[in-house]
Amino acid sequence: MLFKAYELRVDVLTAEQRKRHLRNLDLLRPAGDHDYEAQTRTAVRQVWEEGSQPEAIAIRSGFIVRETRLPGAMSDKDPVPAAVDRPPLARLVAPRGVALRLELIALFVAQCGRGRSSVANTAVDPAEGVGWRHLVLGPSTSTPGSLAAATQKDNRVRQIKTAFDKLATAEIGLMELPGAGQPSGRYAAPRLLVENGTRSTGTAARYRQPQPGASVVTVPANVFLNGWMHVLDDAEIAAWLMFRHRTQLGIRVLDGEDRLALYTLRMPTWRKHRTLDAYGLMEVQADPNRRDDGTIDDRPAHGDGLLHRFAMTDGGLDNLALDIVRATL
Repeated sequence: MLFKAYELRVDVLTAEQRKRHLRNLDLLRPAGDHDYEAQTRTAVRQVWEEGSQPEAIAIRSGFIVRETRLPGAMSDKDPVPAAVDRPPLARLVAPRGVALRLELIALFVAQCGRGRSSVANTAVDPAEGVGWRHLVLGPSTSTPGSLAAATQKDNRVRQIKTAFDKLATAEIGLMELPGAGQPSGRYAAPRLLVENGTRSTGTAARYRQPQPGASVVTVPANVFLNGWMHVLDDAEIAAWLMFRHRTQLGIRVLDGEDRLALYTLRMPTWRKHRTLDAYGLMEVQADPNRRDDGTIDDRPAHGDGLLHRFAMTDGGLDNLALDIVRATL
């Protein structure tokens, strides 16, 4: 059995969410000769095969989680104060754009190139060889039916340039664009910065691969090689990284207080454990006395109930992401 093919209930994805998700997947592998998803996987694998072929990518924990807990109480109902120092992961989750996946693929490229020169030498759309356009694939790659629709290539280049601009902002601080002052060289030689991003201590340093003993989260290379990085949406990627960090610490539960105070991620992202479970990327053990909306059945008898318990199932990453997600939906 290749994957857990149980049906996703309506409370996990509404009919409209399924329809939209499937429509986005259709744009990755449209009818005809343009299998963008396969082309992207081929380019990612080429970078890996021509590089150091790491089995896993090490991401500094500071990308995912705060070093210290936020003081005071937070609620999912309240907006996050502008002054809150959120981890880069929480800052990058967005319904549109490719900034999050560009950052993660940049870390993959850097570590395949032994952590240094590969990112700086990769152009957005080179005349020859592999560029960022070949490595990053977003969920919306064209606008079918529009008379003024940009080509798929133009759209990808535009998405990637917009993502570089976002990553290079003072707020995010994950990239430098040394060619920004030149008429045509803004994206010619992007520099990757340490993935902890802009912190209260100042601008991030130039990227170097984490050394042994550093606090990191290890991400299997198959996340990139089998297309999970461009098939999952931002919230699913963020949830997977959050749960992975948690379980690598040996902690299999996550309450709302820790989620907000450490990861600054909202309830909709936490709920993505349901789709990740359905895709075979993790296992969730829920309290049998807890209803789907989180309330407890017969509270006088069962008290406050038990927290969900989580486990990562990396074997699911061996499958091609697009096939699994389409079949599950």
